[in-house]
Amino acid sequence: MEFHKGSTGRFFFGFSIQAPWAQKEPQGRAVPIPFRHMTTDFLGNRDRKEIELLIPQISFPSFFLTGILKELIFLPFDSPRTVSTTCQFFTGEKNLYEFVKKEFLPHTTLCRSPFDKKGWVTSFKPLPFFSQQFALFETVGSLQYEIKHSWPLLIPFSPIDHPAGLCFKIQAFSYEELYYHAAIALSFSFPTAVSFIQLATPQDFDSVLDELNKLIARLDSEHGSPFKSVSVHGEAFFNGPILTWEMIVQG
Repeated sequence: MEFHKGSTGRFFFGFSIQAPWAQKEPQGRAVPIPFRHMTTDFLGNRDRKEIELLIPQISFPSFFLTGILKELIFLPFDSPRTVSTTCQFFTGEKNLYEFVKKEFLPHTTLCRSPFDKKGWVTSFKPLPFFSQQFALFETVGSLQYEIKHSWPLLIPFSPIDHPAGLCFKIQAFSYEELYYHAAIALSFSFPTAVSFIQLATPQDFDSVLDELNKLIARLDSEHGSPFKSVSVHGEAFFNGPILTWEMIVQG
């Protein structure tokens, strides 16, 4: 951990946000993709020594955090200076609020003014997301950030090379989480799919497969799908507390 010279700095805590961002976005002063985040606490201008002493006091639990960047909002509401998206959670919400210990508006800022509001409204589509870390950020310039310390979250899915085609390693604590994490993986491959994810509480592996194939059927019926089905071959298994499954997607 390295801090800039000077006795004070501007700091905040937040969750890094991973999403299949559009390659081209409407006009605006964009937040750099590697630093897009969901802020939980603004610390403001603080003494660097104070921040260094704060870090060891933070006990961070292990959990998954996933969801959908669902709607555009322009903040602050009375005089907008940013384009942001709301964060609606599929998994990890309870853990998040137990850790943060306060109510807040979960959102991710995409860009700052001046921006093309009409362009953003016209082009925006919901996106899946997950967070891979909770971090202490320092603002070092206009839309310039540095991560001073981070605490890792559990990763819900990762791509796997497989001769059968599209394949992901899915991880979760329960079959319900397994369903959502698999649906998020599909949505990272084809972002339109995230809008077709429905709430479900599968209690076994067969129910997970059933819900995922229903998702693909809805997507195909209403929009068109690059996926045919999720393969029924294979099985999920527990490795300690973590439920793991290699999901093969037939296209």
